[in-house]
Amino acid sequence: MLSVAFFRNLNQGQRRSPSSVILERAFVNEGATDVLLVQGNGTVVFSAEDVAVCIRDAAMTVRAASDWDDVVFVRPVDWLAELVRGLDSDVPISANTELSLFDEAVAVAGSIPLPGRRCTIIRGGPGYAVCLNDRERESNGTPTLERMLDVRVTSRGLPTLRRLIRRLQPPRA
Repeated sequence: MLSVAFFRNLNQGQRRSPSSVILERAFVNEGATDVLLVQGNGTVVFSAEDVAVCIRDAAMTVRAASDWDDVVFVRPVDWLAELVRGLDSDVPISANTELSLFDEAVAVAGSIPLPGRRCTIIRGGPGYAVCLNDRERESNGTPTLERMLDVRVTSRGLPTLRRLIRRLQPPRA
């Protein structure tokens, strides 16, 4: 199954984070195929027969090879594509819109204005929230959701995810 791993607090080649080579090898050594590193921010596209085992073992390899020690969330590419395409139709995706991911056992329902938090949750569900930041190039969804839900969260800009989905699943003619 083609999936996307979202590593929290991993910036390839930066202090405490693995290099791109280490990150890619961690997946390949665990049997993943179609491995694609996206933007150096810990976003990895990969295919694996057993996604849970692959990501568990790849994360252990990354921990052993670097100072990174955090969480990683995985979603199927089809899920991500459906979400992004659904947003394309009714949410203005701009540089201040981001997708925040967290444990799927935790759910955010609907739209939630967050006065004083510099962002608004415009859509949510099990393990995710779409946040609209008050200002472009700011990421307020992560700290806001972490405080609100008491879970670890990682976020990615929706424009980047839109480009990724177009690359992986080009529109049909």
